[in-house]
Amino acid sequence: MMTAAEEKIIAATITCMEEYGLEGVTIRRIGEKAGMNSAAVNYYFRSKEALLERVKEVTLDNAFGWEDFAYTESLPLEKQLTDIFSFFALNALTYPRVIQSHFYDILARNDYNTQVTARFNAFLGKLSGEVKRKRPDMDDETVSLLLMQLAAASVLYFSAFPKLFEPFSGFDTAAAGFREKYVADLVKRMLTPQREDAPNTAL
Repeated sequence: MMTAAEEKIIAATITCMEEYGLEGVTIRRIGEKAGMNSAAVNYYFRSKEALLERVKEVTLDNAFGWEDFAYTESLPLEKQLTDIFSFFALNALTYPRVIQSHFYDILARNDYNTQVTARFNAFLGKLSGEVKRKRPDMDDETVSLLLMQLAAASVLYFSAFPKLFEPFSGFDTAAAGFREKYVADLVKRMLTPQREDAPNTAL
């Protein structure tokens, strides 16, 4: 259970991460945002490194707590997946630098021994059970591919590359309605079985 001061410091750190990026976060800036001095920040969290690790824990809890998605268990699978990955896409657009900080060690050091690796894969494992429960016709490999593609197309795309395809598509990824349409279309395509008599267009 966090104290009110700890919650204020965590919130201030998240604000700093979004404003300055991970490498621009300092105890002084956090203290300014939290309305307290640097000594008070260090008193509660000992060091910037310890504070950043705690922030990662908190933000991952908020992102991957299944209790926030329990309501989707009664939804049709297409709607369930659309709701979940639309939520991920919204978070990615709202807190891109926080999400990028979770992937920093992976991208900068090729180090996958991270909190986000463990939590993201555990969440997808839970979601995999949901998919199999509602679509017993889908084998393990198909379900894994489905969830990997949805995760990459929502979290990674919207946090790291949201404007990459704007010159080509003309879409504004931040526009109201685009996120849901993007995810819903992707989910629908992935869940729609291909007809066996469909023409093979592979080269």
